[in-house]
Amino acid sequence: MEQATIYSVGFVAIVYCLYLLFSGPLDRQPYRCSKCGFETYSEIEATGHEKLENAHKVN
Repeated sequence: MEQATIYSVGFVAIVYCLYLLFSGPLDRQPYRCSKCGFETYSEIEATGHEKLENAHKVN
């Protein structure tokens, strides 16, 4: 491979990694429970919290 091709591939890879780094965490909205004020940025935690809230309603 030519030197310019190697640099071009490396540059594209770095730009793509920077795009992935900055596109995800900056766009997230916090989840806030209207009943108790619980707040998180994690979708998994928010889902677990909703399940716990619904379990309390049943009991």
